Formats: sequence, structure tokens, C-alpha cells
Amino acid sequence: MWKVDLLDRFLLCLCVWREARGESALGKQLVAQVVLNRVRDPRWPHTIRDVVLQSKQFSAFNADDPNAVIFPKHDHVWQHCVDAVD
Repeated sequence: MWKVDLLDRFLLCLCVWREARGESALGKQLVAQVVLNRVRDPRWPHTIRDVVLQSKQFSAFNADDPNAVIFPKHDHVWQHCVDAVD
């Protein structure tokens, strides 16, 4: 296991929430796994924040996507996304 700082953890949870909040627990976990796989792959940036925020990779972080300005409420859906990341 590797150390993840709070900003990286928040961005990973936010990515899962924005991309998969309506999916099953497995779907949420798979989105998180895609990000982590990219971090480990030398062809991609080496931090969670750089992978998540890389242009045109996750639609919910693109400026023209309506989800780009939406943030979660602290509710059960957000908690499920955090649980998927953890």
C-alpha cells in the first residue's frame, strides 16, 4: 500500500462520485482502479491529481461538462464513493 495525501484522496473520491455515483459498488471501485492503474503506468502522470485532472480523460473534469462544477453533499452516495476508494 502507498501513501495518498488528502488532496489526492479527495480528488479520487470526487472522480468516483462524478463518474460513477449512480453505479454499483463494483462500478465505483472500477473507476478508482482505472485511476490507480494509470498512476502506476509510466505512460501516465505519476500522481492521482495529475491523472484525474489530465485534460479530456475524465469527462466530469472537462470545463464544458456540467458535472465539472458540481460537488457532492455529505450523504450516503458520497459515503459509498469514499468507501469504494478506501
